[in-house]
Amino acid sequence: MGANYWFWEDGNKSQIVYGDKKSPQGSISIIDANVSQYNFTDKYIIAKSNPLKKNSIDTYWIIDKEVKIKNDNSLNSELYDLELKKGLKGPLDKDSFEYLKQKLQINIELKSAF
Repeated sequence: MGANYWFWEDGNKSQIVYGDKKSPQGSISIIDANVSQYNFTDKYIIAKSNPLKKNSIDTYWIIDKEVKIKNDNSLNSELYDLELKKGLKGPLDKDSFEYLKQKLQINIELKSAF
């Protein structure tokens, strides 16, 4: 995915995380949901997550990879989490997701994560 974003799954849960793939223990979950589909360009990551609870709706996400993330020791964990979420749009419903994709000129479609 680039820009230190990557897809992670362990058989029970799948998510999009930020951090060094070689050191996953230090990575932070950006989309902490059951990600079933995603795709990416140089600038954006798009994703769809399925609910873990019955009778819930699918949610959609857009990550702007060009949003600069301040990564230094001066941020406590709460501020670092907010810093990471600056480029995140979501959760979105399908109509809002499609509208935002069009507005941002994201010309890719979701692909299965598995």
